[in-house]
Amino acid sequence: MLTSVCVLASFETGHHLVLEPEHSDLSENQVKAKSDSKQQSREKDAGQDILNDQPPLRCPRQVNTRLPGVDFALYGYNSLKGCPLAPGRDPGFTLPIFSADYSAGHVITDNSYSVPRGVILAPDVSCVMSFTSEVIQTPYDLTKFMSRTAQLDGGGWGPPFAANPFFQKILAELRQKVLIVSSASCSSYLVSLLHLQPPPFHSIFLQSVIQLNNTSDEHLYLEFLDTYGTHFVSQVRLGALLTFVHKMETSNYKRYGQGHVTAAANYLSASLLGESETLSSNQKKQADELQSQVETSTIGVGVPPTTSASSLAWLTEVGNNPVAINYVLTPIDLLFSKTFVGDWGPLNHDSVDLDKIKTKLITIKKKYCQTLKKKGQLSDCDEYTPGLHLSRTRLIGVSIFSEFVTAEHCMEECYKLPDCVAVTFCPECDSNDKEFELCQLLQDSRTCSAANNSQWQTTIFLNKIQTSFNVQNTTVAPDSTIESKNLIVSSSHGCYSSCLDEDKCLAVTVYKSTESTLKCTRHTGPIQSLKEETGADLYFVSPHSKRFMTSCINDNGCPEKNTVCFKDRCLCRPGFFSSTRDNTCSQSK
Repeated sequence: MLTSVCVLASFETGHHLVLEPEHSDLSENQVKAKSDSKQQSREKDAGQDILNDQPPLRCPRQVNTRLPGVDFALYGYNSLKGCPLAPGRDPGFTLPIFSADYSAGHVITDNSYSVPRGVILAPDVSCVMSFTSEVIQTPYDLTKFMSRTAQLDGGGWGPPFAANPFFQKILAELRQKVLIVSSASCSSYLVSLLHLQPPPFHSIFLQSVIQLNNTSDEHLYLEFLDTYGTHFVSQVRLGALLTFVHKMETSNYKRYGQGHVTAAANYLSASLLGESETLSSNQKKQADELQSQVETSTIGVGVPPTTSASSLAWLTEVGNNPVAINYVLTPIDLLFSKTFVGDWGPLNHDSVDLDKIKTKLITIKKKYCQTLKKKGQLSDCDEYTPGLHLSRTRLIGVSIFSEFVTAEHCMEECYKLPDCVAVTFCPECDSNDKEFELCQLLQDSRTCSAANNSQWQTTIFLNKIQTSFNVQNTTVAPDSTIESKNLIVSSSHGCYSSCLDEDKCLAVTVYKSTESTLKCTRHTGPIQSLKEETGADLYFVSPHSKRFMTSCINDNGCPEKNTVCFKDRCLCRPGFFSSTRDNTCSQSK
């Protein structure tokens, strides 16, 4: 029987929701049903017009209390430098764009808190205390997970969070480890910015706008983005968030499997929150077993975790100092749109060339990322994807077939299959065509060929390839955006090695020849599709092949068990995975 529950008091106009942890005689299922209910609606889905038409109440009496955390709605946010998983406050929050103006005397409906002008403060009391664990294996997985907290509207700025050092540290760990992330959260208030009647702009922000208005200097615009960020906050949910991050060696994860690991992580996280009495003996055993295989770190946002943490104690503290646990972010160029009615204060509105500033900001979006790259703050400006997506491409070869539901479902099926490295499917086929109903899953150990077909799509998971993935009689289809380099080599080994030594190289094409030299093409840019080419073999290169234990000439030069000499470097044999803990190769089941 659980001993705590988040009670949601019913309310009408003029009444306030209150978070009241208390003992309960409800059944465990009833408690779970209550605690798992979470309001997920956002301002734009819940009636923007209603919010705009109902400004905060004015209170005749003096109200001095200001809700902690409301100021988050007034800040800018840098999508490249942010990181919701970083300890402490998300470093993506920059400087105030808006001022907190309480002079109008606006208050929340029960008079408990003052509300700044241009802001809606609404009770949003809900909790999710039953852990659901998620496995993170790739940069795309990590970005997708963090984007649920920092919900970025608009695109074109570059890979979210990529310039953040903590994000980069996690990416480095993902080369040999997986993360199992478990979260519990409680929210208390939803703060929304009124786009039609926003808060007044901050005086220092206005000074920066004056500079932009009086110049076309690209450097000043880039400085503006670095100072105030790529986005501004449109909506923020205040509360507390507790996240357990379990780091596990990839070899151990492969041994146990996703289902076992995520279930055990749920039990372990519940135990760490002081709810071990709700677990069965078998669940406790699984939690203990997982705990011996992982390194666990705890991230507390809003309520610092303690060694004596329990769900009751944690819930009790949520309302005392709520902070931003989820935020909707709007591109900063929209501040200068005529649909956004900003208060330009001392500036003459007609003297501010909004179109000019907005156009310039849109123009330098990608240049801002490149500027950070030149400074060494990030390595690439291409956004992460779940795999290498190839349009107009069908792979042909021995396959495992799965029912086609969606493209995402096909990719998920490939992820579940240990040896699957590519999936090909036909979303444009006629629904009566049998091939429309199938996903073709291709394994690392099989060779295949490719055909250029406008109806088919393919995704190749480079991170799942052990060494290389061979597509015969195939090369990369020409495209103006592709970066390729032609080489003359003495052997296919030389062509492959040139890719191993180039960080950005994705694949090489080796052209067969009876001559003493071979033509080799190294592909380092975005690959859009493949085409048939007789006498050409395309090799997609595993990122793992670029991380090796030691150099070698043959297998005798690789002393570690289960290693093989591959292209001058000792790697784990196919079916084995490198462990950074003891520098060995472990087999997966």
